[in-house]
Amino acid sequence: MTTSHIRHSGALARLARTTTLLTLGLALGACGDDGPTRPAAQAELDLVHAATEKYQDVNRAVADGYVDAHIVTQGMGRHYINSSLIDGRFDPEHPEILVYAPQGNGLQLVAVEYGIPLDASTVAPEGFSGGGDTWDHSTKYGLWTLHAWIWRDNAAGVFAPMNSAVELDPTTIEGVRDGGAH
Repeated sequence: MTTSHIRHSGALARLARTTTLLTLGLALGACGDDGPTRPAAQAELDLVHAATEKYQDVNRAVADGYVDAHIVTQGMGRHYINSSLIDGRFDPEHPEILVYAPQGNGLQLVAVEYGIPLDASTVAPEGFSGGGDTWDHSTKYGLWTLHAWIWRDNAAGVFAPMNSAVELDPTTIEGVRDGGAH
């Protein structure tokens, strides 16, 4: 056997070991409680992303019935609400609230937010597949709320209520400010 054949067979053995380890890692990762539903939630988030892409232009959002709620929160952004969508149903492709952060001289869509009216139940609404979403019970606004950070990465997770990557300069945002989470 030549030196070239030995190097080639060594490379094939390393590739086979790497493939086996990757396959094992993927299989073990799928054993977690939300492993089987994680792809379903990602597929749902992909649909939300596609459905809300047009709202990168805040003027399109306004044309479709979203209005500036004058709620501007550090770690979130400026909230635009479409009250006609607040109907007690979770519809991933039609978020009740769009969240924008300043970028240059305009606003950039950073998250979508869902708002389900509070009722007698203290149980959070059903949302995305997998149970990874985090609904907030907001008596201040009379809503269960859920953020999905699909337009700006969030180190705390896609469904976390706050995003440390959204830093607002109070001098660049006009309107009423809300100092806390919903």
